[in-house]
Amino acid sequence: MTHNSNPSSNELMLDQLWQAQSARKIDPEHIARQAKSQQFKQRLYITLDILSLLPLLLLFTLDLELTLFLTWFLAINCIAVFATVIYFVKLRWVAAFGQDDSTERYIQRLIKQYRNNAKIALVHKHSAWISWLALVVAFAFKYYSDGINADTQGLKLGAIFIGFSLFLAAWALWAHKRQGRFEKEAEDLIQLSE
Repeated sequence: MTHNSNPSSNELMLDQLWQAQSARKIDPEHIARQAKSQQFKQRLYITLDILSLLPLLLLFTLDLELTLFLTWFLAINCIAVFATVIYFVKLRWVAAFGQDDSTERYIQRLIKQYRNNAKIALVHKHSAWISWLALVVAFAFKYYSDGINADTQGLKLGAIFIGFSLFLAAWALWAHKRQGRFEKEAEDLIQLSE
């Protein structure tokens, strides 16, 4: 068996095709701007997440007479909100306070933050149906414990239920789209960095 030192026409065509491909270039300034933008946004979101706890704290300072069910309902919701805020701060911390000095590190931080943003959007998406379910339970409990006056109270509660349901459906759709967008941005950056 002899080895042919002349490349075949197929090899030449493949080599020419390979050389003709355009390489995607990484723009370090654009990546740095994206990272700085994420850093600012995540710091703002952390601040808003922490401030979202204030109404809960104010709720406990008011002298409200609540039924046992409402007391437990609010307590469980407060625990869930507090845990969610801690989780969101943890996920946002990467971009909010990370310090990088190279384009490669900016890219890795952005990829991680986009993935974390997708996780946050996933939590938002699922919080919509969980909130709707909690609303159904609260309305059912109100109906079975106190009864509902069909004239005015029933209409008001029905309008609240429908309005809240529409809001939560829009919230879930918005979160689903954000989740997909962040997952795509992470994948685009991974492909760009390869």
